[in-house]
Amino acid sequence: MLSFRPHTNTIPEVFGPRRGLISFVRSESNDCIKLETPGLLVSTSRGVVPHLSRDNLRRTNVIRWINVPFESFLERQPPLPTTLPLQPLLGFDPSRHIIALSLRDPNDLRPIPPNGDGHVSAMCIRGVQRVSPSSYKTYVRDSKPDVVFALTDTCLSAPPHSQKRMTKSIDRSCDWLRNLLSSSTGAERSRNIFVNLAGGGSAGARRAFAARLVEPLEPKDLVDLHPLQSLDEGISGYSSDLASLRASVLLSSHDELSGLIKDSLGSLSNAKARIATGSRSPHECLRLIRDVGFDLFDAQWAVNAAHWGVALDFRFPVPSRLRDRESLDIGHNLYSEGYAEDFRSFIHPTEDVISLEESRCRCSACSPSFESDILNHSPSLDLSASHDTTAQPFTRAYLHHLLQTHEMSAHALLMMHNLTVADDFFAGVRSVLEAGPGNFNDEIALFEKVYDESMMVMATAKEAWGTVDKERGKGRLAREQQKAAKNDQQPVVQTESTPQ
Repeated sequence: MLSFRPHTNTIPEVFGPRRGLISFVRSESNDCIKLETPGLLVSTSRGVVPHLSRDNLRRTNVIRWINVPFESFLERQPPLPTTLPLQPLLGFDPSRHIIALSLRDPNDLRPIPPNGDGHVSAMCIRGVQRVSPSSYKTYVRDSKPDVVFALTDTCLSAPPHSQKRMTKSIDRSCDWLRNLLSSSTGAERSRNIFVNLAGGGSAGARRAFAARLVEPLEPKDLVDLHPLQSLDEGISGYSSDLASLRASVLLSSHDELSGLIKDSLGSLSNAKARIATGSRSPHECLRLIRDVGFDLFDAQWAVNAAHWGVALDFRFPVPSRLRDRESLDIGHNLYSEGYAEDFRSFIHPTEDVISLEESRCRCSACSPSFESDILNHSPSLDLSASHDTTAQPFTRAYLHHLLQTHEMSAHALLMMHNLTVADDFFAGVRSVLEAGPGNFNDEIALFEKVYDESMMVMATAKEAWGTVDKERGKGRLAREQQKAAKNDQQPVVQTESTPQ
């Protein structure tokens, strides 16, 4: 079972920064996974953490909570995870990883047909698939995730949405949650369920959905959901999909965003975990921790940075040597020619540490290590005593070369590094909160001053990534042939004429 325990010295009445501990105990093995909050979670594509093979995933010790969108498996029937539970199928470590299942990827905002009373539209590689609540409950039962996100009727069409549409969204979301909670056995109901806070960009609709969660069940539902007295009693926590929330309403400030989330959480328990997906930057994460009190973030910005060739390089709280600086990039665009001969590691050594070793990033790219056991080819040749398990860090110049040559290993190294930087960022948040939340606001203001929130380095790197992908990626030969034809540079094939 999954439990969340806020630390008593940091828990606010309803909203505000807080520290906590998520614990998950497996009944079959008694393995206990602990995740300190605020912390990060990682999403997958077709069950794979982007850019990380299984061995590199095991080397990345910062990954503990993994989200698996089920829609990526819907191209075949029955879906593959229904033939074998998610943990053994996807090769994750049951002693280290919490596997959460959702139907849709919360960061996918591609146009999609609207949901119906009896189905949710999902996107897979073969197009749109309709999934009924009963089918989803079957998928959950067969794939056996540790955590499941209930179906929610999210409005992805262009705003504004009518009151009738919002009412229908709330009714459907409550009905689908009720369907997921109603099971023939208590063991199935004991699964850890998180619910997305419905209501879109309407403050009234969000408050109405929260009220529906905590109101007493109707007599006809008390039998099916016994011993629950309300829908909220069967929920382990709440999630907010920030990407879809921004798409549902035109937000001009952070206060509007946090205000809508507070409309949902105001009447709900503050003793349950809160998850935010779709955060745009570490700056936004800090403000959501301060103003709302979120516990887990998907840190999609760190994944995007790895995809676009950016090595993150920032810290919270801001190191003393940088406190007088302004508008620094949060990372390095390693596509830039300025890194072609830069043989430093991804992170600058800081002056406010005792030694260089303490300033080095602990990821497998900056602090690579190897297995201590080696294979001796002869009994007389034993190299165990002289075997060094450490190596020099990968350099910016080396990553620049890998990126320019379109090598996949570049993104694997960046992914391990960026997730570690993001995890250290949240560890820094926890350390500031542990010392006392009074200084937290000042540290946020300093972080916003020192590091550029517009993240122009990401936009520049994305453009460079697109250029290299076009020059060296899939379909390059076809594009070159089209370009040659357009410029009338097609080769002329001469044939020898046959004499008459």
